[in-house]
Amino acid sequence: MAPKVNCRFSEHAQLLLDGRLPAEQEHEFRLHLEECPTCRGELSRLESVRKLLCDAASAPPPPCDRQALEAAVLGSPPARRFRWWIPALGTAMAAAAMLLWFLLPGGVRPPALPEPPPIPQAPIPAPARQALVSYSGSFMEPAAAEQTLPAVAFGEEIQAGPVAPLALRPAERISLVLWPGARIRLQERPDRSIELQLLSGECTLRRLPGAVPLRIQTGAVALWTVGTVLHVSMDAQGTATAELLEGELQEEDETSSARRLTAPVATSWSAGRRQPDRAPSSRAAEAVRFSKILDPATPGELGWVQVSSSPPGAEVWLEDNRLGLAPVLISRSDGEALELRLRAEGRREARAHVRIEGGRVLRQHLTLEPLPEPPPPAPRPPEDALARARTLLAAHEAEAAVALLEGRLRSRPGDVELRLLLADALRLSRRPEQALDHYRQVARTSRDPHVLEVALFEASRIELDVLNQPARALETLLAARRILPQGLLRQEVAFRLAECYLKLSDFGRAVRALQDYLRLYPQGTRAAEAQRLLSDLAEKGWR
Repeated sequence: MAPKVNCRFSEHAQLLLDGRLPAEQEHEFRLHLEECPTCRGELSRLESVRKLLCDAASAPPPPCDRQALEAAVLGSPPARRFRWWIPALGTAMAAAAMLLWFLLPGGVRPPALPEPPPIPQAPIPAPARQALVSYSGSFMEPAAAEQTLPAVAFGEEIQAGPVAPLALRPAERISLVLWPGARIRLQERPDRSIELQLLSGECTLRRLPGAVPLRIQTGAVALWTVGTVLHVSMDAQGTATAELLEGELQEEDETSSARRLTAPVATSWSAGRRQPDRAPSSRAAEAVRFSKILDPATPGELGWVQVSSSPPGAEVWLEDNRLGLAPVLISRSDGEALELRLRAEGRREARAHVRIEGGRVLRQHLTLEPLPEPPPPAPRPPEDALARARTLLAAHEAEAAVALLEGRLRSRPGDVELRLLLADALRLSRRPEQALDHYRQVARTSRDPHVLEVALFEASRIELDVLNQPARALETLLAARRILPQGLLRQEVAFRLAECYLKLSDFGRAVRALQDYLRLYPQGTRAAEAQRLLSDLAEKGWR
């Protein structure tokens, strides 16, 4: 009788051998085996018993007495002397069979002796594992005629293109985005878990609860994921970095014992040495956000839509998110409805409504019609008029500049540069409402991103500082940040947002806006003022 094992994992050994242990518990049990000699011994004992029984079951049957068999079938059997030990032998064999029944782990019956011996057959090879493509910046046609779904094979090197990312589903509830230029290799381990080898570049992955175990190999370091949202990278010098935003990681390397990392944390390894832990970067958070747009990783059967355009290269938008340039391949769950928009310079926007069908690749081709020819541009005012207006403003003669610019604008109403300079002159001459109207008109008509940003920012200054309209100013600043997130005035926009929240008495959002400013611009021009405001709010209980 097997000795009693006093461990809460004692029953896991039999379940593991039977193939009935869930993936999450299997990964946890394998980690436990490295620390528990008792469970390792129990697993080894059960494996030995099972091997012994399987070897005994596969042994050839004893030789047959052909003459006795023919006599029994064709006539009376030859007379033989009664042998008393034959019934005793049968009883002993029956008792041994029952004993084996109770000793076998998990109550599994030993395989029956083959009678007659089976005809040898060639083993059926297991199908090669593949990773489904859930987003690609180019067409991913099936490699073979019998293959109908876009996929890449395990074991081969996978590389994203130089411009567009590549999103994959190695298994259900696991999504992986390779950023441009990244190279990886996916392998299936003997226990059916997945290993990802990062060769170079950056990738973002999300593993939802219930997925198969996932192991990440970056140089000499291995990471086991546990319900993880992670951004990993490897530079040209071989320095690997893991930035964990959700969940946990089990770290294993060649120089130290395993340790567990809990989000949020970032760590790096260079030449086998671990660098000090730190907070994840804003780049990693932005990569995770965009990876959710490319592949939401919702469970369910996948379907695809290939989007192309005439002319090629149109921008593909899904809701308010720019996915890339056509042609693109998009994957979503069965039954999901997509509202696609395609845009191109000098073309009318094209729209399409697509409902995903599981297991199928739909094709959507959109033609963008050219816009009508614009009227010939009005001749620009002489440069000396603009130069004269700027000279007057520099001399603090705002009223004279207003009169000059208004006269020119009456004959050139579509000139954006004239209107913007007039708005500046009206602001300096203390006519904020008129200046605000001109700034808003510039924002509506200008196609120059820099001019648009300046107009929105100056309009928010008047709304907040002069007209005391913080709600309107907040709306204007949010529009500026949404349209131009990397604009030249983004630092000032970030600080002015905090000022709007303060005037609205929304102190919680004000604290978060000030903290975001200091995180993004620790040496910014308004950093000292932001720190002072945070201290004042902290004294009042807002942290």
